[in-house]
Amino acid sequence: DIPSGCALQAVIPDCNVHILVKGMIDIDQEIKKVTNRLDKANGNLKNLEKILNGEDYEKKASTEAQENNKVRHENLLADIDGLNATIANLERLKL
Repeated sequence: DIPSGCALQAVIPDCNVHILVKGMIDIDQEIKKVTNRLDKANGNLKNLEKILNGEDYEKKASTEAQENNKVRHENLLADIDGLNATIANLERLKL
């Protein structure tokens, strides 16, 4: 759970940081910044999934590349979850 008055930042998939921000930031501006980061992460995820779902991906990509892409995919999903949680928390701070 995110403490009241705090924003969430995903550092790595297994580590989140909660930062006290209530009364210290322009919430609408922060939501805009996080939304931009979310849009970029979603774009990166879409591009990666296009590669992963490619017709000959498993045949053409080395095992190392496949493992790296799997980790990257998991990290992007975790980042997206964290960014969505941050936006939801910032929206709650507006109330």
